[in-house]
Amino acid sequence: MSTVVKKKVRKVKKARPKLAGKFLSQINVSSGSDAEIWFIYGPPGVGKTSVAAQAKDCVFLIDAREDGIQTLKRHKRINPNTAVLPAVQNWKQVLAALDELIEEDHPYKTVCIDSMSGMESLMHNYCCEIDFKGDWSAKGFHSFQQGYFISAKEHLPDFIDRLDQLKAKGINIILIGHNEIKNHADPERENYDKYQPAIHHRTWAALHKRSDLILFLNAHVDLVKDGPNAKAKAEGGEDRYFHCSMSAAYDAKNRHGLPATIEMGESPKEAWANLQEKIK
Repeated sequence: MSTVVKKKVRKVKKARPKLAGKFLSQINVSSGSDAEIWFIYGPPGVGKTSVAAQAKDCVFLIDAREDGIQTLKRHKRINPNTAVLPAVQNWKQVLAALDELIEEDHPYKTVCIDSMSGMESLMHNYCCEIDFKGDWSAKGFHSFQQGYFISAKEHLPDFIDRLDQLKAKGINIILIGHNEIKNHADPERENYDKYQPAIHHRTWAALHKRSDLILFLNAHVDLVKDGPNAKAKAEGGEDRYFHCSMSAAYDAKNRHGLPATIEMGESPKEAWANLQEKIK
């Protein structure tokens, strides 16, 4: 009768790799650049662009379909001398314009990008051409949301990296967005609607993470009933507010300890002053 002898396998401990550099000796207690990335969004006409234009030494980067800044300048709703770069026509121009702002000497302290919906559209167009040979069909860009996934994974980081470089240079960024009502999937309760920027959720997730301040701008509306069984009527709408903290009704956040809402007042100049006073 044969006996099977089991050999003990000796486990060899792998040497723990040594990491280059001494971390404790390189601790950084600096708070870094004072520059920040802001995202402001809201419905049309609420004052997003005119408020952003109050930033000192600002320059606007706009897409070809976003000419609201020019209308505001013509009607002197903002300073007619507000600087505006040539409207970008494609994604490569978006990145090239940001590269110039990073690499060249200029007097601008804030870059206002208007709007993120337009910039995202240019990114998606670029992704479709490069990654799907211009095929927008269910077999191409729209195949199982692949176009949006690849855009956010492969192309959006190029944009965010440039925002970080501007910030490191001491230049503030204000991203301006339109809003839409989206159904919010809540794992703890029934789904509900909320205001969010009118961009794809993958794009928004990345920009939400990088933003130091997210403001939802909206007008205050009251619902009034003439009787217990009467249909509610909307009144008001003249008073506008910055919403600065997260709510079930909208996305917002701040790292400044701001109150939940700030009155915008009666003009873009007053709105900017009210916001800056609370931040200080």
